[in-house]
Amino acid sequence: MLTKDLIRVRAAATSLKPMFIDCADETLISIAHDLLQLYREGEGCTRAELEEAAEACTTVFYDRKLADGLLKLIQDRAEFMPVADCDYPQARAALFRHSAEMIRRKCLPEEIEQVRERIFAETSDDIRPLSDGVFCDLPENERLRSFKKTFDRELLERYNVSLVQSLLLYADSMTLVLSENQEPAAMRRLFRYMKFFRLLFRAEHDLAKKRITLTIDGPGSILEHSVKYGLQLASFFPAVCQLSEWEMSCTVDWNAKKRKLKVDQSTGLRSHYTHISAYQPEEVRMFAELFRKKVSDWTLDDTPDWISAGGQQMFFPDFVFTSNQGQRVPMEVFHRWYFAQIEQRLTWCEANPQTGLLLAVDRSVLKKDNILKDRLESSPYFQTHGLMFRDFPGVENTLELLNQQR
Repeated sequence: MLTKDLIRVRAAATSLKPMFIDCADETLISIAHDLLQLYREGEGCTRAELEEAAEACTTVFYDRKLADGLLKLIQDRAEFMPVADCDYPQARAALFRHSAEMIRRKCLPEEIEQVRERIFAETSDDIRPLSDGVFCDLPENERLRSFKKTFDRELLERYNVSLVQSLLLYADSMTLVLSENQEPAAMRRLFRYMKFFRLLFRAEHDLAKKRITLTIDGPGSILEHSVKYGLQLASFFPAVCQLSEWEMSCTVDWNAKKRKLKVDQSTGLRSHYTHISAYQPEEVRMFAELFRKKVSDWTLDDTPDWISAGGQQMFFPDFVFTSNQGQRVPMEVFHRWYFAQIEQRLTWCEANPQTGLLLAVDRSVLKKDNILKDRLESSPYFQTHGLMFRDFPGVENTLELLNQQR
């Protein structure tokens, strides 16, 4: 993503308008190609060498901020070799002492090209890591190990999306308005991304207008770990761009003033997310694999459809289990980062027990909320449809609870 000084945006009194670029512009494609080529062919080069070569391209470009923004996205896709695990300052001190001793004894070769070879030939193993460079541990001397494949136009498309992502780092919340005519697979994919990025959201279904409104909390409304949460919200945005009809709006704290940001599918933003199977929390994937391996009389669906909660409310279970007899039982998992709706969901379940929704709650939530703990312990519904877990529900406990629903 872009740093704040690289975000190109027009700020009006109450609104923000990202300065999107034309991804078909030949001049922009040319600068993207030149910058990408440096890193495509730069394996083994130091960070300083690559930045110096890139400087020659960006300084002559008509929009320096734009060029630097493209370069930032390229650098984010580069991986540099880690330094060896040693105490470099101590190794340098030993090297300098040894060099000084050789100078004092006047045993250095006369040819300057042979000095370095002679010094390292007579040093101990603790100085050996410096053979690649006396200051090779400094960031500018790190060497490029690999670069993630990126096409010229793809870089420009990533830039447009990054303009919005970077602004979302300063948002109080995000509101998404989606057409209910979206393909079911597209909606399931969207909520799978939302679960992956641990986002807190509320969903409403307006039957009259045939639309779904999602209100997603942003870093400005989260007191704890707001920086990390802001990054998760921004990382989620490309998933929105995969939909056919959408509108995103939020309020951004920009230069000490609240301003409105609004974009929709008409901007032509293109998502670079392609492999949805990768966007699944590791614990969810492991649970699904273990359950399918150990349990034969229940099948698991980890991409279920949404459930109407009456009125305009709706929610999305994490799993739906189906018995060999065809009985379907949904389960919603409440982790420590997603506990605000437990009370609301429990109240709804008590009023609608026929849904049979299972509630799995992380024990760490109750350590900080005695009122919620008492509420769960005193609820007859939770006693028959709920379970407590640490980190993630266990297969055995889940199976036991499922069998109680038969």
